Amino acid sequence: MTEPSLATLAAVMGVHHVQLSYPAHLQAQIERFYGQLLGLPRVAGSSCAPAPVLRYMAGSQRLDLVPRTAARHACECQGHLALRVAGLDALHQRLLAHGATALAVVQVYEGMRFYAKDPAGNTLELLQPAVTEISLPCMGCMAARRARRNC
Repeated sequence: MTEPSLATLAAVMGVHHVQLSYPAHLQAQIERFYGQLLGLPRVAGSSCAPAPVLRYMAGSQRLDLVPRTAARHACECQGHLALRVAGLDALHQRLLAHGATALAVVQVYEGMRFYAKDPAGNTLELLQPAVTEISLPCMGCMAARRARRNC
């Protein structure tokens, strides 16, 4: 039986956001660099996001900057590329079927997502945004944060 093409199962729609980490003690310098020197407009984050995530827009792409403390420095998901996709479940199954590292699909305030690793060990977030904005209770956000820490 011929395997269906990826195009019929799922599609990468574009970059959703890029997340980088920074040493927490450099927050003022980071804000100055991205906001004043690069001139990127700062946007409000989700009320569910762990503070103080700094969010900026670079054109139509979002840049998330997350403070790194000694206790959190080992989290591999701190720095990642988030891709907006359609057909998230099909993409998840395809990666697993081909032996890729892919975590469980979970609901987050922006839609549904899972994390995967490329062959070099880079972390990717595959996110299928919600069709309509939904408001999740804080407990849902807490579960999403726990899932992010366990990647």
